[in-house]
Amino acid sequence: MDIKKNGYDDGLKISGKKKITVKTNKDYKITEIQIYYKNGDVKKIKSGDTINTKNMTAMAIQLVSTKDKHVTPFVYLYVQKRKL
Repeated sequence: MDIKKNGYDDGLKISGKKKITVKTNKDYKITEIQIYYKNGDVKKIKSGDTINTKNMTAMAIQLVSTKDKHVTPFVYLYVQKRKL
């Protein structure tokens, strides 16, 4: 990703065992959290779970609106692979 072009960097800067907590505002509910690993494995977790982030490549979060039940596409967060 070209930070100068896009103006942001969504890279997660994490390592080791971490407690993953995802919070939303009152208008949304978390329906699924997925963790992706280099070997192709995908692990479903719940907010508040502790995971080993070694070899983790991305995290995906799916939300549903509490108002109209609209499901949002997964939001992906990628592990940072380079120094800024």
